[in-house]
Formats: sequence, structure tokens, C-alpha cells
Amino acid sequence: MSKGVKQRPRIGKRIKDGSNSNSELYSMLRRLETPNAISTPSFSGVSGGSNSGVTGSTFLPISGGTMIGAIAFFPKLITISSGAIDIGVTTDNFTSRVIITPESGSTDDLVTITGAKHSGQLLIIQGIQTDTITLKTTGNIETIDGSDFALADDDNIIMIFDSTDNKWQQITTGKVGVGDNLGNHTATQDLAMGNNDITGLANIDLDGVAATIQGIVNLDLYQTSQSINSLSGILSYQAATGDVHRFSIGGVTEFEIGASTTALNSDLQLEGGKRLASSSATEIGIFVRNETGTIGTLGTVQLPEYTATTAPTNGTLDTNFGAFQGSSGIFRDTDTTAGSRFYIRGSDGNWYYSFLTQQT
Repeated sequence: MSKGVKQRPRIGKRIKDGSNSNSELYSMLRRLETPNAISTPSFSGVSGGSNSGVTGSTFLPISGGTMIGAIAFFPKLITISSGAIDIGVTTDNFTSRVIITPESGSTDDLVTITGAKHSGQLLIIQGIQTDTITLKTTGNIETIDGSDFALADDDNIIMIFDSTDNKWQQITTGKVGVGDNLGNHTATQDLAMGNNDITGLANIDLDGVAATIQGIVNLDLYQTSQSINSLSGILSYQAATGDVHRFSIGGVTEFEIGASTTALNSDLQLEGGKRLASSSATEIGIFVRNETGTIGTLGTVQLPEYTATTAPTNGTLDTNFGAFQGSSGIFRDTDTTAGSRFYIRGSDGNWYYSFLTQQT
């Protein structure tokens, strides 16, 4: 049976594993005398003040030049100590490439970098596989966007030392990148959040003709007690106790749902064949006045009542009970009980009635 290919550890981890040997070797190299010449055949030019003491003719001229070949910096593994690292010339860490490990655990903050030798000095900072180092902006580190920068896994970034304010300035973002101001450009493709949250959102403005929001399972609003979520095929709107669900058109509230009342600011029209009925065994009441009370055990249908000492005219009935076919209401004669009547309006516009007898 064939075996899977064994993944080779990344360079940060390999250097960390061999840190003792590397420290001893680098320490020995540092103790050697500084060479008195730079053997770089690809450089040419006239020597300057920065090359004093050089005896050879192959040196880096202060006026600049062109180099053929690669530049490499010896990698040095440094462990953070109380939020700081020291890359000074008097230490074994004097190099332009450091691989940083946490003081303990797998995460740590880097606040201060000491030991800069030159203005414009470069420093490549690399993380360790599975570790996360956060560059803090509270010390002498300036990140590109001014926010703390997380150096994850074995990412690399480049810093440059600015002697005017004695700070190390980040000049690359590595493979992680920094925050983006989404307001200063138009996207040309979908924004994939990779299961991450969008926080601090004030408004969602959907101006597109076919704008849609897809794949939302739960939308938490300003308060945790207010949310919109989809669960088991049910789209649920949650409001806090005492709050209401309000739907407005043109700034006017058209529909409002509260814990005890539902207000509708327009006609309620049912599709053909539909009925207004109770959704459970508990009966309902239909009221024409804003009254409170107990619904009858068989249900309640309230009719409008008009009171006077004389029988109403058709015009009075139209005004009080509505000028529609089938409109109905009760006239209660306050002068004599025998004069009370039940009225109903016919399709001919006339009102028909029957006398009512008081229950004794």
C-alpha cells in the first residue's frame, strides 16, 4: 500500500527546530574579524567615504551601481521577551531577517523592536508555522493602516527604520493583507467573507434593480434581542419586549405588530374564496369600535349602533352605517323601547328594518 507524501516542514519551523546549532554557528561567525574587503565582482565605481578601509577594488560605490546576483540575509530565530526583540549589533541577532517566536504558547504581541543601527535599515520579519504574532502600534512600530497587524503562520513582511521618529514602518503586507476601505472603489466581483463576520454595519443600501442578499442564516440587529433568522424553514423576526414590528411607506406607518395589538393603516383585502376565521379552537371577535372586553365563547360580531329619540332617515343611516349594499346596524330609540329597529341596506339604496323587542 502506497503511503502519502510527507509534508516538509516550513522554513520557520525548521530553523526553530535547529535553533541551538544555528545560534552557535552564528555566534562563531560574529566573533570573526570583519573582512577588510567586499568581494563583489559585479560592483564597479569610484570609492567614497562609506568604503574607507576597503583595500580591494570591488566595492559598493556611494554613487550607486548595478549588482548581478541575489541578496540574501542570514535568518535569525528570536523569541519575544516582554513584548520586545533586540536586533542590535552587540547581540547575536544583528541581521535583516528575523523569524519570531512567542515568549510562550502559540500567540504573542510584538510591541517594540530595539537595536536599529542605520536610518533606512531593512528588516524582514517572518512568523512560525501555527504561531500568530501581532504587531502592536503602541510601541515603535507603525503598520500600513495604523491598526494592529497579525502575522499569521509563516508569513513575511518588510519593515524599514525611520530615524526621524525612531520607528519601524511596515512597507509590505505579506500574504494576509490589511483592511480595505470599501467605500473608495466599485467592486468588480463578489466579496467572499470566508465565514467571517461584517461588524459595525450601520446601513445596507440596495440600489441595484436586482439586488439580493443570499445565504443569510441569522441577521442580528443593533440589540441581541432583535434579529432576523431562518431556521427549519421558518423566517423569524424577533423584537425585544415592548418593541414593535413596523412597516412604513413614505415615512407613514402602514402596518405595525405589537405584543397585544396589530395596527393596519389601509384596507384589508382577502383573495377570492378566502375567509376571516380563527386559527385555533379559540373563537374570535370582530369589532367596529375601539373597545376592549371578553370574546364570547361562540365568537363575537359587533354591529354599529345609532341612538336617537326619533327614527333615522335613509341619509342618516347612510352616514352612520355606510352607504353600501348589505350595510347593517341597530337603531336604539332612547325615547321608547318599542321604537328600536334593526336596519339593512338593499341594493336599491333603500333601508329595510324590523322592530326589536327588549329582552326581559
